[in-house]
Amino acid sequence: MRSGISRSLVASGRPAEAGTEYRRILAADSTYLPAVFNLGTLCFDSRDYRGACDLFTRTVCINPRDYLAYYDLGASLVNLGHGDSAMQFLHASTTLNSRFIPSLTLLASLYYKKKQYDAAARLYQMVAARDSMIAENWARWGNCMEKLRDWSWMAHCFRTALAIDTANASYSARLGEALFEEKKYDSAAAAYLYAGSLDTENPVPYLNAGLAYASMDSTVRALAAFRRAYTGYHVERIGFLYGQIAGVQYKRKDYGHAEESYLKSLRYDPANSRALFFLARAREELRKYGPAAAAYRQFLKRASGERSMEDLVRYARKRVRQLPSGQ
Repeated sequence: MRSGISRSLVASGRPAEAGTEYRRILAADSTYLPAVFNLGTLCFDSRDYRGACDLFTRTVCINPRDYLAYYDLGASLVNLGHGDSAMQFLHASTTLNSRFIPSLTLLASLYYKKKQYDAAARLYQMVAARDSMIAENWARWGNCMEKLRDWSWMAHCFRTALAIDTANASYSARLGEALFEEKKYDSAAAAYLYAGSLDTENPVPYLNAGLAYASMDSTVRALAAFRRAYTGYHVERIGFLYGQIAGVQYKRKDYGHAEESYLKSLRYDPANSRALFFLARAREELRKYGPAAAAYRQFLKRASGERSMEDLVRYARKRVRQLPSGQ
């Protein structure tokens, strides 16, 4: 009867009075389980996680098969920053009830945080199987498969998430990433373009679609995607974008337009050594040997100390010596 009064106080929005009533009950009988558990819940809801830990610990001592109390104890410890200690109680909760999704999800998130992606993936897979119409469950599993570099399963997870939440641009972009890693460039581009259609203020999906098309030598579609990205890019990223456009034009042997695009890239991003190198290459193809040699020399001034550029530096030194006006 007294526990019923306490619950009615909670239901009517009077948790402080309910807490007082639970404490009166426990003063008379410290092992009265509903009062111990419900007072622990009140402490948790009021962010008194230390008090909640004490009460949920008492709950599992009274009833060692209370999977809810093990979960709440684990959640309290997580909120106190003791994730490692929480894991044993969350494991106990999932052992007692392997279908209790909150315990599975919280335990999976702790494994993910510890970079134990195999364990996290197994748990998120269980969550997705038990609550298969929640898109976020599939997305979390997909994030684990990305860390494990299992692109096929990553694609499956985000494809399923997108089928549930068809207006989620992030899921479509993540599907594109997985398909790109699988070298399914046409499908990746389609996923990126769909993401762009959902998030019209974000130019990144169009950039990624362009990279996917460029990877399959579909240069016309790559250029179209890059140009769509250009319209929404901030100034500081335009140099990078022009570099991508130039790369596609160079690959198409459209050296005149490639030269123009590399020059535009350098206008926005003067420190781009790689753009300087390929500007010189494009000028060589156009038989502009003097300007090519000048670009090579400028490249050498900037890139000579960069280990990642060693091969390009060696090539540039050789070409400066060989070009007609490179002396």
